[in-house]
Amino acid sequence: MTRPLVNTLLIALGLGCGACIPIPSTSLRSPQVEGRLVETNSAEPVPGAHVSLVELPNVQATSDPSGRFKLRATHNFHLLTTGGICGLVGWPPGQHYTFLNLTLVATNRGYDALRVPLLDCVSLEGANLSERRVLLRDVPLRPSRP
Repeated sequence: MTRPLVNTLLIALGLGCGACIPIPSTSLRSPQVEGRLVETNSAEPVPGAHVSLVELPNVQATSDPSGRFKLRATHNFHLLTTGGICGLVGWPPGQHYTFLNLTLVATNRGYDALRVPLLDCVSLEGANLSERRVLLRDVPLRPSRP
């Protein structure tokens, strides 16, 4: 065999068996969450509410005049990517959240604070397999008692 062919084969073998590829990459940490806050009794929209996730306190939104909110997706950053038979693995590994293990928090003046697992709010069409975007059914907020 010629030297270039041997080198090419060694590189291909190294990549296939788990060599380190020094390329930064990202992976999904948490999905984008979209929903609408409504008043419990009247189903009227609740604008101006503060919405966040317990597990990711920096992911926050304010509901708009129609009660809608959108919490952005978050990503892990990996300095290195290891490739091999089992697929690509990033280092450092990071964290991964789905709608199964996230908790929604919503607060607004004149309403009781809400803290509920996202799983309890997901609409039937909102749980897609990609988990990049989660749609919630209307989330009720109960008016505070005077």
